[in-house]
Amino acid sequence: MSYADSITSLANATLTVIRRQEVAPINGRAQAPTTTTLYIRASAQPTTGIDLQRASDGRTTGDLWTVYTTTRLYIGSTEAGTEGGYLPDLITIGDKQHEVEHLEHWAAFGAQHYKAICRAVVS
Repeated sequence: MSYADSITSLANATLTVIRRQEVAPINGRAQAPTTTTLYIRASAQPTTGIDLQRASDGRTTGDLWTVYTTTRLYIGSTEAGTEGGYLPDLITIGDKQHEVEHLEHWAAFGAQHYKAICRAVVS
């Protein structure tokens, strides 16, 4: 069994992902990003242990989730490259949107695997 098969068999949810791409300002005014909606199979679990300590800002919250998937997720980048001009993906878990703030990528045995740590978006 490959890692991809393991992630697929442990997937406990179909999650909605909103991918946001920044748009150039018009007359100096920021514009709303364009969005694409994806549906992914994933295992989503409350974040625990070392991943809580790894949070870049040191905050801990009950609204921090770890998502394992075989679908590529974006953490966002302002530089050139595949993610250039994209904002971090928004993932709906339960009834809340969560933003990808940490992303790990593994390529093993011919398959791609992603582990994302996501924090609830507070409006």
